[in-house]
Order: sequence, then C-alpha cells, then structure tokens
Amino acid sequence: MQKLKLQDVQVDSAIPYLVSQNSNHYLIMVVVPVTEVELIGITGSLKNKNSSGYDGISNKILRSCGHVISKSLSLIFNTSLSLAVFPDTLKYAIIKPLFKSGDIYNTANCRPISLLTASAKLFKIAGFCRVSQHFQVYNTLIPEEYGFRRALSTIVATYKLMVSILQAWNNKTHTGGIFCDLSIASDSVNHTIL
Repeated sequence: MQKLKLQDVQVDSAIPYLVSQNSNHYLIMVVVPVTEVELIGITGSLKNKNSSGYDGISNKILRSCGHVISKSLSLIFNTSLSLAVFPDTLKYAIIKPLFKSGDIYNTANCRPISLLTASAKLFKIAGFCRVSQHFQVYNTLIPEEYGFRRALSTIVATYKLMVSILQAWNNKTHTGGIFCDLSIASDSVNHTIL
C-alpha cells in the first residue's frame, strides 16, 4: 500500500487554488463574550470524572466550584478571545497510549489520547459554541459536512449514502463509490495549507 505524501504539497500553488475554488466570502467572526452564567452551565455539564490534566484538577472538582471560579475564568477566556491568543498553560496535556487492537506490545496498535486540564476543556467548549454558532448563522458549512456538528453523526452520513444507493438501484442507474482509509489521517494533513 502506498503512503500518502501530503506534506510535500507545494503550498505556494495549493493556497491560491483553494481560494479560487471557494467563491464564498465569509464574514469575520464577531467574538461573543463568555459569561459567568454560561461557564457555570458548562462546568455543570462536564462528566463527573476524577481524571485530570497536569494541574491535578479534575472535572469533579471543577463542577463543585464552578460558581466560585466562573468570574475569574470568564475574564481570562474573554481576554484570550479578544486578543485571539490561546493561553500557553492550557496547551499542555498528558499524552497516554490507548490500546486499539492486535499485539499489545506493538506501539502501532495504540492511539494517543490527551488528558487536558479541566479549564482547557471549558475554554474549548466555550470556543466551540461560538464557532458553531457563527457557522450556523452564516450558513458556512456544506450540507455534506458531518464532523463536529450537532445531530449530524456518521450514522446520518451512512443513512444518506444508503438512501442514495437504493434510489439509484430503484431507478436502475449505476452507482460508484471511492472509499479511502486514511489511517492516522491527522498526520497526512499539510498543516500550512490547513
């Protein structure tokens, strides 16, 4: 099997091509401030787990004191959002291997998981809410985008695929498909182009 070499893509020619293929003009995202009430709600929605990031503060602890620290965290988050800077201390994570299948002693059979700090999870959730809302309000995403969207899971994608295949079958037309298994897909992405 041939490995993809997407890291070797010529960035100077790729970016103008991508811009030329996209005729939409997107509005600049207006940052909606994070409120104390919102943070209290987010802390209450965290899973009640004892695992923690490098700071030793678990979701369980954060849930119990969300109402006390929400003012401080909202100030930090709003400053970060207004400066468009993600705090360095929230970038650190504990990386642990999670066994998938096969030989337990082969590291290729593990995938890394990141144990973020609970406050980084809060910031991630608050940021995700803002980006999702922007995409919905300005109808930025195409209907075929299923990743990280509420009520649009891989099950919905599979269902729509099956419906289109069955419709073609009923209409006695041909259907073709190309399926790519991009193992370790994130390692295949040219991050400069992304």
